[in-house]
Amino acid sequence: MPPRALASSATADDPWRAHYDTLLNWGAHRGGVRGDVNCPRDAVWRDVAIGEWLELQRARARGNDRSLPPLLPAQKALLNDLVKAGRLWIHNPERRTWEESFATLRRWALVTNGAKHYNCQHGEVFEGERIGAWLAAQRVKLRPKYRGKRALTHDRWSRLMALVREGKLWMDAPDHFQHMYDLLMEWSVENTNSQHCNVPYDCEYSGERLGMWLNTQRQRLRGGTSKAKRTLKPEHERALRALVEQGKLWLHPPDEWENKFSLLMDWSRQTNEGKHANAKQTDPPFQGVRLGQWLATQRNRFRGKLGKNKPLSDEQRAKLQDLIDQGKLILRFEPVSDAPAALEVSEAQEAQEAQEAQEAQEAQDAQEAQEAQEAPEAPSPKRTRTTGATRSRR
Repeated sequence: MPPRALASSATADDPWRAHYDTLLNWGAHRGGVRGDVNCPRDAVWRDVAIGEWLELQRARARGNDRSLPPLLPAQKALLNDLVKAGRLWIHNPERRTWEESFATLRRWALVTNGAKHYNCQHGEVFEGERIGAWLAAQRVKLRPKYRGKRALTHDRWSRLMALVREGKLWMDAPDHFQHMYDLLMEWSVENTNSQHCNVPYDCEYSGERLGMWLNTQRQRLRGGTSKAKRTLKPEHERALRALVEQGKLWLHPPDEWENKFSLLMDWSRQTNEGKHANAKQTDPPFQGVRLGQWLATQRNRFRGKLGKNKPLSDEQRAKLQDLIDQGKLILRFEPVSDAPAALEVSEAQEAQEAQEAQEAQEAQDAQEAQEAQEAPEAPSPKRTRTTGATRSRR
């Protein structure tokens, strides 16, 4: 397809005026009562890409892009006339100014952390504005080597740098490894009394996916996986290997089922003094793990409802059976009291109950039949009339 021409009169003496007249013509037909000329970017009128042309003129009128030639005085005057008439905008009315966005950032900092810092995440949305993306763009413009089209004014640069000097705004992202490593140490102290740092894979701690992060670091330490393409810095590797040598961190995974089962026993001792192990699916995470959901899966595996799961090993089945025998675990979960008497309902018991119910029903049916035989028969008028009518027809 040949490239679309910007105007059918591109060879005229004044191509710009030809496009302008085409824009007015579009407004007369499509711009409503006022003849609004704010056409969309993909607007085409009489084979003229008038939307692309208008976007270019707006950029020239704003004057922020130094790579574009400025408008001639006569051209600028024609566009200003349309702006004054309320038929054209140069600055998007739905787009917030720098001052408005900076004020939104201040309110975000005050609401979320008491204005201690202004470092919102890139995806942060506050009061309907993508304030995180806006702040990321300002950080780029703060760097000395920035040579972009829209540099910060001296006043805006000074206000942002004042926050940097106060320690409330960082220019370059801090060391993410150190942040996660500190969280790992906090989790260890809080959950294991610093005995180990083996965070479960699905653990979330302080808003971070700490288990997934630790799993990635293990793979980078071991090497030979896709995660190992990004190698650890020497100081990071030394910190992790020190934990391995102290016996606080494993590199090769132990039996994950055993870890979850041990957590279940810890949960039982801490929540109900070891009386039962019936964690509910709605219970909050315990040491970052949703034990109720895990236990529901083990119940299904025990009953043979595997789905996509593997069968339990003999050792795993024996451990669950031991809890059942002690009355600490039920297979068909129902709400329990603080001291439940949870017993497994065997298939023999279910068959016996069904047999008793069937015998009771048969006895009731026999009694009703006997009562019906002993009662005197009363002639049915309806049956007599029907019989007579039938005989007359015959």
